[in-house]
Amino acid sequence: MRRLTWLALLATTLVLLALVLAACGGDGDDTDDTAPSGPSQPNETLILPTAEEGRRPDWPTYEPTSTPRTGAVRPTETPRAADTSPSATLVPVPPVGTLEPNTPAPDLAIDADPRTQAQLRIVNAISDPSMAFAKMFLNGRLVDSIESGDIIELTQIAAGDFVLQVTPGGRGLEATLHTYDFSLAPSENVILVVTGDQEDLRVLAYQQDLLSPDALDVDIPLTSGVTIQPAGNTASRASGVSQVAVMNAVPDSAPFELSAGDEWTLEANDFGTTSDLQDVPAGDYIVTAKRGETQLVTDDISLEEDVAYLLVVAANPEGTPFRLITVDTPLNPETVVRFTSTALLPDGVDIYIDDELVAENLGYRSSTIWMTYPSFVHDVRVMPAGAPDDGQVEPLYERTLNLAPEVGLELVLYDRTDDQVDLVMATADLSPTPRNGFAIRFVNTSLARSRVAISSPGREQSGIPAIGFSAASEPRIESANTSAYSFTDPDSAFGDTVDRLEERAWEAGYVYTVVVTGYPLEEPMVLERAVGISETTLIGESGLVTLDDTPAERDTLDVRVVNALADGRQVSLVIDVPTSEDAEPERREL
Repeated sequence: MRRLTWLALLATTLVLLALVLAACGGDGDDTDDTAPSGPSQPNETLILPTAEEGRRPDWPTYEPTSTPRTGAVRPTETPRAADTSPSATLVPVPPVGTLEPNTPAPDLAIDADPRTQAQLRIVNAISDPSMAFAKMFLNGRLVDSIESGDIIELTQIAAGDFVLQVTPGGRGLEATLHTYDFSLAPSENVILVVTGDQEDLRVLAYQQDLLSPDALDVDIPLTSGVTIQPAGNTASRASGVSQVAVMNAVPDSAPFELSAGDEWTLEANDFGTTSDLQDVPAGDYIVTAKRGETQLVTDDISLEEDVAYLLVVAANPEGTPFRLITVDTPLNPETVVRFTSTALLPDGVDIYIDDELVAENLGYRSSTIWMTYPSFVHDVRVMPAGAPDDGQVEPLYERTLNLAPEVGLELVLYDRTDDQVDLVMATADLSPTPRNGFAIRFVNTSLARSRVAISSPGREQSGIPAIGFSAASEPRIESANTSAYSFTDPDSAFGDTVDRLEERAWEAGYVYTVVVTGYPLEEPMVLERAVGISETTLIGESGLVTLDDTPAERDTLDVRVVNALADGRQVSLVIDVPTSEDAEPERREL
């Protein structure tokens, strides 16, 4: 009995010992089929791809930091206080695009009125070879990232105070290398040249205010104290003349001269200075910058009539001493306009431009002569014929028009339902047409039709979109031909005929405007303007063909076809080769 008691006590002791060992967490096995309660292996470092540019070569090398990953813990996990497993590290992602501040910078204000807007060009003349791109910020907003030698153009910026910040490409405002404060007054045109290297960036300012002689005497108040030099006095210019000036944008450079052989020479003084504008004949030149007998740079330039050129001589990041960056500004661009009336007023209308009477008693289906105006803002007012222009009679139409440069404008008056008139502005390119082609566009002033569909019966023709009331179609280039046009209502159940233009000749070298009035007893109006033909372009069966200048060059045509299709399909190339002005192009298959 006593032996059984001792055996029971021994068994109980062994059981208790096993329980104690289990409670102490001892396990003699290295394998565990259960999931760990915390991370047991180090996570891999994750480098995120960029959104736009990918990794740029000018970004610095970023080393992993020791910042541990933070964030919410999943409810099912209870981290152990003594867990020493390594956590993932964050690798900073190189900045891409604009780094948005906590409070986003406002967008740059746009001003569509040339009387109050300013124009700004920013030239990247940075000579640092390690800075292939530079970002330009205005008032904290990224404008663009441009290569050295490129130009940013802001043609409708609202006047005001600005801060220019320059950063390397691929970096944001936190990497600003240079800050430059300046102001733009209404109607001023300013060129900012950013030059130097990353360690010493500089900004040079130059004004080309070409709106009027009076505006040329106004200096822009810049915080740097640089006096802006007026440029482009159009009053003294003659036909066939360009204007040129040279800027020394090479930091710490001694004076030099820029010349076009014996034809003209410009003196470039110390760094940051610009020569006076000089009238030179328009044409092609080889220009050379020299200091004494030392040649600094040679380049080809082409100067167009009625254009002012700022020739910026800057250091070259590619090793050669200097380079030339050309900034051009049109001088006194012009627009030709013609008024046509489709308004059914018994006595016609009087038309005023800038308070000057330009058309008197202009009747229905009548047009003015072509008139040339500066490409600027002009006040247009249409009065009942014979009404005094003294403010006592309400105008039929009154608006300010901004005339686009170097185009022709057909200004078509039409009736409105409220006894007023309105105006459709149809713009035409005045460039010569292909030597066998013409340009045509359509205007819808048919008051009873919201849309008009256009077709040319008997001719194969790509579809012309229907045009809405008081709208103009886009110009089309077509081969000279004899044809008719039909105008229908696409919104009616039976395609009601709105108007029809009988067969007529459409000649090369002309721009035509067809005005659909919708009156059944009258054909649409056909307005035309001769613009001449281009001897180097031709309309073929496959579209527009550009010809070489000489017949000998036209006869020699080297063409090679390379089949790069992965599926091995055979291909052929069909070419329409012009042979003479009157003959059809010859079709050749390769």
